[in-house]
Amino acid sequence: MLFNGRRLAPQGTGSAIDINAIPAILIKQIDVVTGGASAVYGSDAVTGAVNFITRKVDRLEATGQFDVYGAGDGESYNASLVGGTSFAGERGHITAFADYLRRTLLLGSDREFIEFVIGENSRTGAFEPGGSRVIPEGIILFPPTLIDGAFTNAVFTPDGSVRGFAPEDRFNFASDNYLQTPLKR
Repeated sequence: MLFNGRRLAPQGTGSAIDINAIPAILIKQIDVVTGGASAVYGSDAVTGAVNFITRKVDRLEATGQFDVYGAGDGESYNASLVGGTSFAGERGHITAFADYLRRTLLLGSDREFIEFVIGENSRTGAFEPGGSRVIPEGIILFPPTLIDGAFTNAVFTPDGSVRGFAPEDRFNFASDNYLQTPLKR
């Protein structure tokens, strides 16, 4: 991974390069070289290299973007400001950049198509609302317990007693899943 022909330093414990740190408004082009780039970029580029090339900014520029889904939710706001100037008789250049991004939360419960987990009924083969057998109230999965003359998994009721697990006890986790994670940067 290169930035204007120079190797980017890895960050964090995973030694990964965070390309989110490169402002999109400054990118002029991205060169992708596959195979055999070590002669130009060094021994780390034996299988290829990606070079982010930035542009020279000699003025103040502002951009903005607003997105929303057709249902009227899931808003995303992004505003950028970049400015640059040369100094010391064109021998130096300085660039400053600021960016603001805000994306709102969107859950599975906000969309009809993913409001419920759909599962197959093992007895009838029909699709029906399902969910996880691991429920917030707690369940004993092993060994099955003899309740009302049948072996079943035991479920704790709000008063602390035990009863047999029923299909309607399944936990619907689909409504709590993120379709769009909230973000403020």
